[in-house]
Amino acid sequence: MKMKIMKALGTFGILLSIALAADKEAQGHTTLVAIEPFLVPFAISVILLFIGIIIGRKEPSFFSFSNTTGRLEYFFISLGLYLLFTFSIVMTAGPSFSALAPLVILFIIIPLVLANICRRLNDIGKSRYFALITFIPFVNLIFILYLQFAPGKPK
Repeated sequence: MKMKIMKALGTFGILLSIALAADKEAQGHTTLVAIEPFLVPFAISVILLFIGIIIGRKEPSFFSFSNTTGRLEYFFISLGLYLLFTFSIVMTAGPSFSALAPLVILFIIIPLVLANICRRLNDIGKSRYFALITFIPFVNLIFILYLQFAPGKPK
């Protein structure tokens, strides 16, 4: 039950932050000025979504490269990581430059994305070395779509 509530709150917060920022932008504010007041609620919402996903797991393997993950869990973890990545990029582009954001991207987000991809590759029965495809531009987009829609191997 806690998992569903946290996922719902996280998703609602993300959508609300995006809607409010879009409304400010429609009022004539620049994009950065429009989203800056909503970055903290957005980050809190992403964290709530992550916590809901982590609580829902039977075994804590969020940082594991060797377990498996299904399509739905892969999608939600990827979505949260990409939103966190976007949030980090916006923090580096703003007038209130944060020197911590590139470090967060390099040492937290990229390893988590690779761990998520490796767990999905384990689930579909492919070698974890295929995760290196994510570093090839444009090919990585097709590869991520393949990971999202490929069925897992039977247990």
